[in-house]
Amino acid sequence: MIVTLSEQTLIFLYSCLFGVLLSCYFDLFRVVRLVCGNRKTVTLVCDLLFFLSGTVFTYLFFVRFCSGQIRVYGLIGELLGFLLCHFSFSALFMQFAVFIVRIVRRFLRLLARPWLALFRFFRKKFQKSRAARVEKLEKRKKNPENSLQPHRNVVYNLLKLHRKKSKKEDTVREKEGDEKT
Repeated sequence: MIVTLSEQTLIFLYSCLFGVLLSCYFDLFRVVRLVCGNRKTVTLVCDLLFFLSGTVFTYLFFVRFCSGQIRVYGLIGELLGFLLCHFSFSALFMQFAVFIVRIVRRFLRLLARPWLALFRFFRKKFQKSRAARVEKLEKRKKNPENSLQPHRNVVYNLLKLHRKKSKKEDTVREKEGDEKT
């Protein structure tokens, strides 16, 4: 298939415009990284998504405008459009995005301040009650038989029949027997 010079020029201009669109698309990922923090994992995921989707979009561009043939002037036009937009418009856009993100963060902090105070209040109350519960549990762990009744005929003491009777239990039983008569 023969491509005329006017068609080549048109494809070059379209690829320049497509490069500008890819640069704007990349700026969206830069805003996501700005909002989420500049962590390595966020950067890795954003870059992988951009490169994979950018590759698919470039392939679809060449299928549509070049009948699936990869033309060097198309790639050069795409790169040129991307670089021109990235170093001119994108710099202004990112300054504006940083400004907007700061305003939104301040607004959200202002909205969250009463809720955080309420959360801190309940957390203090819960920690005090938790400390008291832990203290009670520690006391029970030190002497676990405090709550057991001394009689041998109580259900949970029947399992301890093999145990020898202590003199205390004998005296307690004798006293109880004396009180009943």
